[in-house]
Amino acid sequence: MNNKNNDLLTGLLNMAEAMLICGSEVSRVEDTIVRMGLAYGAKHMNVFVITSCIIVTMGMPEGEELTQTRRITRALGTDFVKLEEFNKLSLRCCAGEIPAHELDRKVKEIEGFRQRRWISYIGSLLAASGFAVFFGGTLADAALVAIFALLISWLQEKLLPISMNQLSFNLICSVIIGCLTGICTNFLPMLHLDKILIGYIMLLIPGITLTNAVRNVLVGNTISGLMRLVEALLWATALALGFMIAMFFTGVNYDLVNAVTPTVLTQLITAGIGSLGFAMMFNVRRGLLAQAVLGGILDWGIYLIAAEITNSNVFVSSVMAAVFATIYAETMARIMKAPATIFYLPTVVPLIPGGSLFYTMSYAVLNEWDMVRSYGSSTIYCALGIAAGMSLVLSVAYTSRRLIHHQN
Repeated sequence: MNNKNNDLLTGLLNMAEAMLICGSEVSRVEDTIVRMGLAYGAKHMNVFVITSCIIVTMGMPEGEELTQTRRITRALGTDFVKLEEFNKLSLRCCAGEIPAHELDRKVKEIEGFRQRRWISYIGSLLAASGFAVFFGGTLADAALVAIFALLISWLQEKLLPISMNQLSFNLICSVIIGCLTGICTNFLPMLHLDKILIGYIMLLIPGITLTNAVRNVLVGNTISGLMRLVEALLWATALALGFMIAMFFTGVNYDLVNAVTPTVLTQLITAGIGSLGFAMMFNVRRGLLAQAVLGGILDWGIYLIAAEITNSNVFVSSVMAAVFATIYAETMARIMKAPATIFYLPTVVPLIPGGSLFYTMSYAVLNEWDMVRSYGSSTIYCALGIAAGMSLVLSVAYTSRRLIHHQN
């Protein structure tokens, strides 16, 4: 066995794992590793990636076939500064600027980057308080959400690494935050409990995971999509169950959907605040924050216009908004020379069905199945619409590139 080729394959696996951990899509990881392997002299590359496993087979010109498998045990996160750096590294490797023996060292250097925690804390505060108002809460609700959002960020930093898994963390965290919120609302009856809880759980509820899972299924990554879909539903159930337990212990009347619908201007402003918060949590580079905020505002505006035209058809409105979000992200990616994911996720955040997913799980725990069907169908239509809109744009773009390539 050629040790040099084996070391190269190990370096490519390290690169693939690091990209997956920092939030890269499965398709991007596969495409990047194939391109890098071919650039380093492989005759052919076969790469299979799901969220828990990576398999890479590299065929060399001399006839040697090498295969390595990597089990992913680390929790998947989102760090777009690292994702940008890995994207730049892959381009340099494909251009022949990085020798194969230096690849592993470069990967470790990027993995060593650490996000400043205060940025993540401020992002959590903005995202949670912004979406509390976005979903119909008051400024008083947002103030309380902002305080406890910092506690959630602290728990994520200290408790999540020692928890058994994300499901157990969500359950423990929702019980703690739910009890504290219940105590506060007992003394301050003007607060809207469900809007406060939605503000919290936008930091925890797997709306993005749910949407990405459906998207993965639609674009052909079926195994990864189904795995993430099951995870998303389990995490959401744990959150709802934890809040129900907290409400039982604190004796709070769990009155759902009890606040007014915010004005359009309020929705647009808070959509921008929420997008900014998530962009900071995702560690988007400072120079790209304005594009992320603008994308969130414009995308929610497109959704509201589509809803008005279609008489509040959730699926069609979500498709139209997702089409805009994808085109916007791809355009910004080319202008700013950065991965499209960096712009897409903050832009599409206001569309994520976090609120309806929370109500679905909450009513399921309360055994109110008519409401479960109502909110559940809205959640599914929204997730399908976002995924379908994105898949539509990417399919058209891919087909166009193939036609141009074929003609040339």
